[in-house]
Amino acid sequence: MANKCGICGADINLMQTQKLADGNCICRKNCRSRGFKVYDYVHGNLSGVKAHLDQVERDRDKLDFLIDGIRMGVSAAGLDTQFVEGLPTMLMKPLSGSGARGMMLDAMNTYGADSFIGRLCSIVQGSSDTTFYVVALYFGSVGIRNTYYTIPCSLLADLAGAVAAVTMTYLFFT
Repeated sequence: MANKCGICGADINLMQTQKLADGNCICRKNCRSRGFKVYDYVHGNLSGVKAHLDQVERDRDKLDFLIDGIRMGVSAAGLDTQFVEGLPTMLMKPLSGSGARGMMLDAMNTYGADSFIGRLCSIVQGSSDTTFYVVALYFGSVGIRNTYYTIPCSLLADLAGAVAAVTMTYLFFT
């Protein structure tokens, strides 16, 4: 009896399959090896992300200094400084999704989930991506070494998402 691979859709027989937890089958030749290759890249990058998050925790004073400087600059320009408390989430999101989620939860615990900052951090979570993780995982899994303009363009897209998040939060929630 022929089954279909749950990933690539190829016809396979039971002797060449491996059952997944959801009952689907996966072919051993192509998809299983691809899955392990992606897993190796994810596993290899997790230690680097953890080390980076530990460094961010140690450098929290520097982040507070940066945020205070931005707050003074925005205040000197005569603009509302309410969005500045959401900047740590905006700065963390390209580096780590779970780190940005932790900062979002911290902001929600501090200011409240229905506060301006809580809503801003929630919108930031949906308007940007974990740039460095995506580049490391997807480019690394297919062996691309030179990313050319990928990181600068991705960071520019994250900046556009942050600006859009601030704009939409002011537009809809003030």
